[in-house]
Amino acid sequence: MKRRTFGTLAAGNMLALGMHRVNAESVSNVQLLNTKLTPFGGERSGNLDGSIPEWTGGYAPGSAVWKGSDQLPDYIFSDRPLFSIESGNIEQHAPQLAPGVIALIQNFGYSIQVYPSRRSHALPQKLYDNIARNAETAALNPVRGAYGFTGGYGGIPFPVIDTTDAFRGGAQLIWNYLSVYEAFSKTEYIETNVVSGGIMALASSGLVLTRTPYYDPAGCLETFDGWRFKNLVKVSGPAIDIGQEYLNWQSNTPAKIQDKTWILLLGEGRVREAPDIQFDTPSSLVDGMYNADETIGFLGSPIEYDWKLLGKKELYIPYNNNGILQHSASEVITSKFVDPDFLRWELHRVWVVEARLHDGYRNVLPRRVFYFDEDTFHASIVDVFDADDNHIRTSALFNMIEAQIIGTTVAGQQVFNLQSGDFVVANVNFHKSPDYIPTSYDVLSESTFDPTAIAASASY
Repeated sequence: MKRRTFGTLAAGNMLALGMHRVNAESVSNVQLLNTKLTPFGGERSGNLDGSIPEWTGGYAPGSAVWKGSDQLPDYIFSDRPLFSIESGNIEQHAPQLAPGVIALIQNFGYSIQVYPSRRSHALPQKLYDNIARNAETAALNPVRGAYGFTGGYGGIPFPVIDTTDAFRGGAQLIWNYLSVYEAFSKTEYIETNVVSGGIMALASSGLVLTRTPYYDPAGCLETFDGWRFKNLVKVSGPAIDIGQEYLNWQSNTPAKIQDKTWILLLGEGRVREAPDIQFDTPSSLVDGMYNADETIGFLGSPIEYDWKLLGKKELYIPYNNNGILQHSASEVITSKFVDPDFLRWELHRVWVVEARLHDGYRNVLPRRVFYFDEDTFHASIVDVFDADDNHIRTSALFNMIEAQIIGTTVAGQQVFNLQSGDFVVANVNFHKSPDYIPTSYDVLSESTFDPTAIAASASY
């Protein structure tokens, strides 16, 4: 399929790459986080026409929209769309759309509902303090940024992006994304549905248990051992896969401490280390519809790619999508895509980063383009390309306010195959699912993520 040039990144639509350059020369990073930038590195000011508002504290205790420890702001459910973008008016809005979204609208009849932009992101004060410290101490690997970072703990490592060096800035952004706050400990039920040929089927469901040592409130930079993230997936469906388990440890210095993956073999009660279940291995949890390192935009080590910052632009992206969780999969997912009426899109500033395969590495996806929200540093849209530079898939990630922990997390993603029209709606905690389990933030023990303990407790 020939890549469309309509809506590609033109220099005139990009905000200046050097936006922090003058400021960074005259004041410290910490001063920037208290003046021109938010405590997590976004621009405090809104845009020129006011369609992106000023950040005034986000959704946090004490803010005007705060309703309680586990209640959401009224606008999540009371806002009405400002307008819809569809094939008939796409030319008017193309500069604010990612190429993958344009392809969905032009070729598959998709549309997006645009809502008022809300700068909702907020974090606990302790994390703001950690981020300010990281701004002075965190450092990329001096040989190559994709090899990892040191000197950061308990917050995104690089709140002030280096726009004077595109590859340095790009590496900072992917490590920010891989280090976003989603609680120290979490247990969540999720399900993933695949739609192929217009027919929906459950690809996987189960519990996802997460412990993030990088955010251990009892830890510190001096005692951090480099294991940034530990994740255990306990599969509960479909029936053929019940009992399967996957364990994943991720490092913030993959050139020194390599990521590890284990799998509990069904019927054997044996846990086997499986380094091959990484990178471009087709993911069995989505019936092979995308690869392991495409999970939630990008999951795992960024070591295979060179990450280049292309700039910053204003883009319509999914945002504040707590509403999608209030339904069931059958209500939200149509035979063509996620029903546009269930998704909220807003205009936000995003960092645009291109990942190209580094010499000597192999991956079936040699090029990807990421659009990172400036406030949360979450990936919002990801476009991927094959070896012939055909635009083959586009992902839209739905972020949500996690009121119980004060933060922004991923509510799920739609990954769309632009060649076949098949798609996946992955990692959504549908509250109307018959197997729904409320999310828990109770602290999980370190032994929960010990591969030998998993084998000892296996049923077979």
